[in-house]
Amino acid sequence: MKLRTLGQSLLWTVPLWICAAVPLCADVTVRYESDTKTTAPMPSGKAENALRDRMSGPTRMKNGKSWTNVGQWTYIIDYTTQQLTLLDNEHRTFTKLPQAEFSDKLGERMSALMPRMPDAVKKSMEGMKTSVQSKKTGRTDTIQGIQAEEREVEMTVEMPMPAGAPEAGMNMRMVIRIWTASPQEALRNQAVREFTGYSIYANQFMNPLGQMQKMMGNFPGFAETFKPLYTEMSQNNAMMLRLRMAMYTPMSAAMRKMLVELNPAGGPIDPDAPTMQITSEAVEVSSAPVEESIFQVPAGYQAVPADDFLKSMVAEQMAGMGVEGKPAAGSVDQLLDEARSFDRNKEFGKAEEIYRTILKSDPSNILVKGLLAHTLFQEDKGDEAMKIINSVAESNGASAPGNGRQR
Repeated sequence: MKLRTLGQSLLWTVPLWICAAVPLCADVTVRYESDTKTTAPMPSGKAENALRDRMSGPTRMKNGKSWTNVGQWTYIIDYTTQQLTLLDNEHRTFTKLPQAEFSDKLGERMSALMPRMPDAVKKSMEGMKTSVQSKKTGRTDTIQGIQAEEREVEMTVEMPMPAGAPEAGMNMRMVIRIWTASPQEALRNQAVREFTGYSIYANQFMNPLGQMQKMMGNFPGFAETFKPLYTEMSQNNAMMLRLRMAMYTPMSAAMRKMLVELNPAGGPIDPDAPTMQITSEAVEVSSAPVEESIFQVPAGYQAVPADDFLKSMVAEQMAGMGVEGKPAAGSVDQLLDEARSFDRNKEFGKAEEIYRTILKSDPSNILVKGLLAHTLFQEDKGDEAMKIINSVAESNGASAPGNGRQR
């Protein structure tokens, strides 16, 4: 299950890879449609839908700017100013920040919400071993009128399990087949030519591998393990037209039985079938004019601080993928120690994040509420602090001192 979480985490970086491979001058539109299938049952298909959303949608470019829509969020990058604008189209909010800060801030939000890993699991992940093989298959196809060539990338990951685990190790194999525009298409097709001509610069500017390493800091060994895969996939700056990925994670008989019991309608599970399959294909490649107005923040959208925007964004996406943003059992004391350390170092924002994470799973914890109120006072958020103090006082049948209320 840990390896499946790693596979899902790869999808966090999809917008970076889409945006990193865009041209800077002429108008170009590339739109993908994607599908995701998983062996493990997911509640109401929410995880599959979330993964599909992150791989689908259009990317548009004009005059050194890119616009990418991913689910309810829109990413707008100005390559001249190196500024990133994020839109939440469901809540009609937006934020702006230097693109270079995005991965750091997003990594902090992910670390704050992800369950804390036991030391034994961390050690196992640090011991992961990776092997990557890549080859041109010689197969070709025509996609959206563009001649495409196929490359196959296969990666295997071996992860030792903690002492006492029922199995000595866990293996994962990923087979990725990528169709990219053939070199001669850059001479014939304007959209392909623009894409190819500027994708090298965009990759250097965005540095998606470096951003992935920052964002995945909560998974020890993750970045280094998947670095060969990202390096192999990014060595060709040609336009991607189709991607098919199959992930295989061998399951024991007990695990297959458990999955069948969770989803009896699904029938028996083929032990040799992929655990997860992702397909994505370009359904539109165009050099038609792109409206300048899409790169502006729509009227009526409310500006919010970047930290608040990303906190909400990560929480909603993790919930959509079925990942609970709660501390693991037995980790509360560790989280409190970490939060108090942040308090002592006057890193009150990080301490606040941890206290709020604990309260999501234990909303009646008076100790943590008191610590959170103290931290909020340190951040000059007196109104929020008093609301917490009043709620605790009311639950105990008393009024908070100085609030002007009598019972």
